Amino acid sequence: MPAFLYPVALDLTNRVCVVVGGGAVGARRAAGLAAAGARVTVVDPAPRAPEPGVAHRNEPFDPS
Repeated sequence: MPAFLYPVALDLTNRVCVVVGGGAVGARRAAGLAAAGARVTVVDPAPRAPEPGVAHRNEPFDPS
């Protein structure tokens, strides 16, 4: 593991981003990505309240 990490600035406008898990941390990540202009999908088997700019897939994550 590196001694320290460099910050990265990304232009996420219209980029597809997937957040696995819709708990408190996932919800914060999804909101931040949507605010940055990304097309966000949250994958979580538990239904969640709708969030602006965030799509939900109510199913378990399958990495294949």
